Amino acid sequence: ENQCRVTIFQPIHQIQITYTYIKYKSEVSNRMTLHELTDAPSVETFKSTNANTLICFSATWCGPCKQSKPQLIELAASYEQDPTIDVAVGIVYEHTLGDAVSSEYSVRAFPTYVLFGGSNGSEERGRVTGIDFDAIRKMVEDAGCKKVLGEGNT
Repeated sequence: ENQCRVTIFQPIHQIQITYTYIKYKSEVSNRMTLHELTDAPSVETFKSTNANTLICFSATWCGPCKQSKPQLIELAASYEQDPTIDVAVGIVYEHTLGDAVSSEYSVRAFPTYVLFGGSNGSEERGRVTGIDFDAIRKMVEDAGCKKVLGEGNT
């Protein structure tokens, strides 16, 4: 964690904003959340701080990865808005992971979507290689990635 201070000067007022920067950022626009993970430690932090995570292992040079990113953003938005689904969606690029992309995460092709859960996000619950969003949705559904709703909620 790093502290960052931003000072904005306006004609009459001075505003100071302090926030904490975590090593992954969210792409948020029009109600959508896709977390961009920047390195292997941020992937592990993301996995351990969410009950279930769907991580897209992608490559900047991969045409199908680029073409399918809008669909991934939409999927992330749909999961964020659905009060019954408990899945955080992230994307990480191979150049930021180096050898870990194959040695640690066993990714052999791009894009590869891996669903993690369990204790500290260490359990792989499913994997889809290639662009197949129906299979990704089914993987999440079959893994039972549901939020625990309180009494009176359905």
